[in-house]
Amino acid sequence: MNKKLALFLIVLSLFGANGAYGAPGFTTEVVRAGGVSTEEARSHDKRTGRSISLYKGDDFEPKKKFKSAQHVIVWIYDYQKNPQPEYVPDAIHALAEFGVFEDLDQAGLYIGFLAGVLGDNQLLARRLIKRLFPMTPKNQAVIIMAIAYSGLPEWRLLMSDFTERMPARTVLIDEFLFGSHKPLLEAPLDQNPHMIDALWGYYIATGYLQPVERVISTLSWIEATDNTDRFTLAHMAMWTLAKNAERDRPLLRFYRGQLPSASKEIRMPLKKVIAASERFESTKIKKTVITAIATQKRRQPGKATKWAWSAKAGETLLAVGCVTASALGHPELAAPCIVTGAIYKGVRKLMFDKN
Repeated sequence: MNKKLALFLIVLSLFGANGAYGAPGFTTEVVRAGGVSTEEARSHDKRTGRSISLYKGDDFEPKKKFKSAQHVIVWIYDYQKNPQPEYVPDAIHALAEFGVFEDLDQAGLYIGFLAGVLGDNQLLARRLIKRLFPMTPKNQAVIIMAIAYSGLPEWRLLMSDFTERMPARTVLIDEFLFGSHKPLLEAPLDQNPHMIDALWGYYIATGYLQPVERVISTLSWIEATDNTDRFTLAHMAMWTLAKNAERDRPLLRFYRGQLPSASKEIRMPLKKVIAASERFESTKIKKTVITAIATQKRRQPGKATKWAWSAKAGETLLAVGCVTASALGHPELAAPCIVTGAIYKGVRKLMFDKN
């Protein structure tokens, strides 16, 4: 690597976007759903209950076996209750083996989750990334995006250090380092279907509420009938917000706290989300979403070949029904409500594309 470029990356990593610890848009006192700040979380283990010996030495490489993609989903959903970052590389390798990363639009949840784990464990980040290899060139995109989305101030340096391990992906790496790709909290949400999923994944890994705030921001597009992408995305996001708050009550408190400063465009749909979540009546939001998109369909020229609300997203999650691919099992019923990029694209295509 060019010496000047290497020096530039080192200096940039030291200052970051904020000149401080944390992702662009995050402050050093990041608010968590559970009320624990970033600095508190990193300075002691009261929240996690994990032994700090996990940070000692480079020879500690635990292994965890996952029987299925559904097993990984349940483990990820429970991660905040008992964070075990040392097992995350095993989870990612398992997902790769189960073929979940064949379509990156279906992998947003896992990219965001991995990014959140890296961002929340700066001292372990390099070791965790190292254990993500070997990975096929196609699946290495997950590693690249997770590093960029992590929000670590030194993410560019980390990316550069692992470039030699990913020679087939230099184009994507350069796009993040020098091109148009942006970090998770800065990227336009309507340009990539997996962004909403990635934001929820980051929240699931960390409890940080800034990603959820970005999801809420899409509600400003609820009436954007002249823009199909934004209109569809906003309604899908509305559904995830309602369903997730039913299972994760601190989210409901956060929604209420957002109301006073919310714009008029966001305030009305957010009130509907809050009302439905308070009464555990998210099915009302589901009906609202179905009706809205059905109406939008009638506004569009041409007609879809069929109506479908869900599509098989590898072994990921759900659609508007908001259940996992293994919904017949018991723990999976509590899985988070994620609208996968594949489902978003499928709904848009079936609803709005001309024959």
